[in-house]
Amino acid sequence: MTDILESEALSPVDEATYAEAIAFARERHDGQVRKGSTTPYVVHPLEAGALLAHYYPDRSSLVTAGFLHDTIEDTRTSRDELAERFGEEVARLVVAVTNRWWRAPWSMDARDPDTVRLKAADCASNIRATVVDLRREGPVVWRRFRGGERAKRDYYRRLTGQIGDALPNEPLTLRLMELARFLDAECPWTSPRAGNK
Repeated sequence: MTDILESEALSPVDEATYAEAIAFARERHDGQVRKGSTTPYVVHPLEAGALLAHYYPDRSSLVTAGFLHDTIEDTRTSRDELAERFGEEVARLVVAVTNRWWRAPWSMDARDPDTVRLKAADCASNIRATVVDLRREGPVVWRRFRGGERAKRDYYRRLTGQIGDALPNEPLTLRLMELARFLDAECPWTSPRAGNK
């Protein structure tokens, strides 16, 4: 008989890989802070990785990619370096969610479930942080984002819609949708020029 908790336990290999990925992320994001705050930036990728570890404990490459998902975009880290240290699958996933000026974030390949899961964890962490900051600081938070409130809310809606369409019944998707609804309910349109929902 299989232990009911067996699938949630990390293997020693996973634990070592996660520790290495966390240390790597901390080193590469050292000195970076979240927009408009003093919070160390590394808190975000660590939260994304933790979400993936919670919802997908048996997918070590996905979890590892969660800890590392912003290293190529925001640090001097190359795809080849990630592939060499953490494996080809981790590097592939990180590249898949890396934003570049020539493509919008919601143009990710929704046919690849792990890419969608990784982006869902990223988005869930960002929405949660936005809600926390709005409660603490008020509408001034929207000034941190290019395009302001309207653009950021539109981004969240488009991205969560794509994730919901791709993986509608997964627990992480449901958690993301819950956070998105909470953002709209608890922090409704705050800018007088933003228009109505």
